[in-house]
Amino acid sequence: MNSNPLTPSLLIENVSRRGGLPSHQIHSLCYSHRKIWLSTPNGLAVYDGEHVVILNQHNGLLTHGQRSVTSNEETILACSDLGVSVINSDSLQVIASLNTVELGLGWCQCAISTGKDNYLLGCGKGLYQWHSKSGKLSVVNLDILGEGVLSMVKGKQATILVQMSQSGIWVYQNKIIRPLINHNTHILQSVSHISSSPQGFFIANNKSIIHLDFDLKLKEHIELQNKSSIIVCILVRNSNHMIIADKYCVYELIKHHDNWQKGKTFCTTAQINDICYDSFNNLWIGTDFSGLIKYSALNDYIKTFRPEKSTSVLTLRRAHNGQDLLIGGTGHSYLLSPINKSIQNEIISLKGLSCWDIYQDKQLTFFAACNEGLAITQLENNSLAQLFTDKRVGAGRCIQKIGKNYLYGSVYGLFIFHLDQKKFQPINDILGNTLSYIYTIVPKEGNKYFITTLGRGLWVYNGEDNKIIPVELGSQHLNVYDISQNKQGVCVIAADNKILLMTESKVTEVFKSTDSVAAWTCRWHSNDKILIGTSQGLQLFDINTRQVNFIVNNIPEQQFWEFTTSRSLLKLDKDIYWCGLNERLVVIDIPKLIDAVQAPLPEIKSVSSSSHFLLDSNVITIEEGNWNLDITLCSFWLWKEKSINYHYRLVGLHNNWRRTKREPLMYSSLPTGEYLLEVQVKCGLTQANQKYQLIIIKVINKGFIFKLSTWLKKLIATNIIKMTQRKNFWKLNESNIELEKLVNNRTTELSVANQKLQEMNLSLEILSNKDQLTGINNRRAFLNLADDELKRASRYQSQFSILMIDIDYFKQYNDNYGHLAGDLCLEKVAQNLLSCLHRSGDILARYGGKEFIIALPEVDQKQAAIFANICINSINNLGISHQDSAVGSNVTISIGVASTLVETINNRSDRISFLTNLIRQADTNLYLAKEQGRNRSVS
Repeated sequence: MNSNPLTPSLLIENVSRRGGLPSHQIHSLCYSHRKIWLSTPNGLAVYDGEHVVILNQHNGLLTHGQRSVTSNEETILACSDLGVSVINSDSLQVIASLNTVELGLGWCQCAISTGKDNYLLGCGKGLYQWHSKSGKLSVVNLDILGEGVLSMVKGKQATILVQMSQSGIWVYQNKIIRPLINHNTHILQSVSHISSSPQGFFIANNKSIIHLDFDLKLKEHIELQNKSSIIVCILVRNSNHMIIADKYCVYELIKHHDNWQKGKTFCTTAQINDICYDSFNNLWIGTDFSGLIKYSALNDYIKTFRPEKSTSVLTLRRAHNGQDLLIGGTGHSYLLSPINKSIQNEIISLKGLSCWDIYQDKQLTFFAACNEGLAITQLENNSLAQLFTDKRVGAGRCIQKIGKNYLYGSVYGLFIFHLDQKKFQPINDILGNTLSYIYTIVPKEGNKYFITTLGRGLWVYNGEDNKIIPVELGSQHLNVYDISQNKQGVCVIAADNKILLMTESKVTEVFKSTDSVAAWTCRWHSNDKILIGTSQGLQLFDINTRQVNFIVNNIPEQQFWEFTTSRSLLKLDKDIYWCGLNERLVVIDIPKLIDAVQAPLPEIKSVSSSSHFLLDSNVITIEEGNWNLDITLCSFWLWKEKSINYHYRLVGLHNNWRRTKREPLMYSSLPTGEYLLEVQVKCGLTQANQKYQLIIIKVINKGFIFKLSTWLKKLIATNIIKMTQRKNFWKLNESNIELEKLVNNRTTELSVANQKLQEMNLSLEILSNKDQLTGINNRRAFLNLADDELKRASRYQSQFSILMIDIDYFKQYNDNYGHLAGDLCLEKVAQNLLSCLHRSGDILARYGGKEFIIALPEVDQKQAAIFANICINSINNLGISHQDSAVGSNVTISIGVASTLVETINNRSDRISFLTNLIRQADTNLYLAKEQGRNRSVS
């Protein structure tokens, strides 16, 4: 058996230039006033979880080049290559600045507030005191004048440690500074980092960390296991737990019985400059090359295991010992110990078999219902598996031990497998007909079992008389996917697009989904709540309110929770659930997750208008007229910000709920009256239906003075017009002649201008559909063109293929050769791919940063695979040098191919859905091409 085939993976998100950062290089960061503040070479970035705002010279900062950022009670201190700026944390306005370079002090490396409007500045040429209101500036100590300050940290009793570039650590107290000298001075040599926490000061070199109390007495000396690491940051969570960041790794140190031991590792792939926690316990990591990395606090409640080899989890079962876990998948199956997750093995004898269900008996023999038949194998000798097949039985789906034999469900019906005879015996209904497709077998009570089918509803098998009887579900429910029974005997049933409750007396419909399948699996979570595993994630359904009040999906971003079968949800211990998903296995602690995750609270981020308005508390007052009013919403949530959607309505104008994500709400020229803005927040972890009344818009009549001035203006204008008419009446005829000439000339000019305008509109339309860098189609143009081709393919029901193309190791190419060379490389690849297309209907577009997409109408899978190899060879022949590629010495591409027959599709939304699924399939094959070594195609 292979060791550790299920690789643990962390929930990590990344904020990069694509997410709005001005640079991937982050020098320093801090969390304050519900925002992440980031120092970059291109300005100070402020991230609230949804939006990135960039502050630079245009906003009043001294320079774009930021060195560090620290927070005060109401202000942010931004230190830069030219000096320091004090920023209001709410308005983001610069309220004070000092150019230290102009004063000959060098750059400002760091700053700390020492009182109202008083700051301690660490500069390139010494330590200084600055009063921002008066502008008074004074040197702290002549002994360190001219020496650079590296960092400063503040503790209790206004004690500040200052790290100098040459003379080591100094202590600043009551405007007096002195060297830090005690009997442990030898430990302070080669200091790489200083930190403060409620527990005291921490000073680190590459060998150890010393812990001082706020009286600067030694509390603890911690020897580091990795003697060569250079610590860049220490976060102390409590007296027994700290987070250490060295230049290339972030990890835990945990204290056990006075010994510090290394715990889990968070990040190992980035050059790290700084770390911080937010109020939600998310860990944020600022790097030199990879932007901002977020290690989600959800890792404390959600554990993910990704199979070493691509497989979907089809079944989760307890092993015979009641502790270990049997995992059946498409091609690979596993035995895992939940208690010790490092003990996991692939069941080699089942390799290559699609195992829909697995059972283990007392003799530790595995019985697996597979597409290929019934597989039987032993754990000690698992190199070979006995495979029992029968054309009358077909592909297996589920298995259940009854006495000495096994109840076996397949796509052709229900059977008993007699272990001694190694034969299948069919079990038919009273008319002798097969039950057809058996989806799952669930114990009921005693020797009775629920049998769910696709096509013939729900049945009960009685092991005493070996008969089956149908269960009446009221209305017609042909497809039953799962059933779960609680201690009171109430059953929850996933049938077609509905969730049903069944007691002895009646069946009640409690939920109806817009999808064709409401759930693949369902389990009782409590007396009034059920968990359902769907194609859209794990949902907690309240049977009293008839609503989904918690949902887990799309975690991490772009990794959707899609359940597979009725056996893909298993409760092992307390409220710990194991979820079998497409391509991975997830363990989730539902109660802790629900307790930890609070619904995001919507707020008004900003209000702007083309006309004057008053904003007082939560009331906007604006006069009637022609104007536009924009209201931007936000939620300081920091759990899964990208999943947030806002549902809103303006009571008094429209009562229907509308949806937006990050776009402002726009209203124009509302009639006189009062309007109430109500908002609900929907997101990927909680589905709170609470309505929040955020703001009132009062549209009032224009004032008396305004009306009087308007009347006078009209009166004066009317009199002037009458006087002018009488005075110039005799010139009317001559004026008419001149006017006619003018009209003719204007008509000609307008005709020419209209023609130019049409030409400009055409140019703009072409430009909006082109990728500005490569000159080929962009994603918007691709969707429109592909929609036209799909119409044609639907009409004639022809083949349609998609190629997803990715440049191999392009990040390494950018890092080595620079972004300008990277842009040139993208241009060359795009033009080369364009030269490979020879048919008018073929479409090439730039799909993302380094991704391209090609649509090939009337091309089947075999032809598309041939064309993909032509593209790969063409890029190879370009000969663009790439020294950092693991594939070869030149730039290469990988391609995922997806092909299908297009049947009748009547509307655009269905065509877009069809195209999206085909693109997703091509993207999956692209991922497989990368896994198999790149510079190749997979179809």
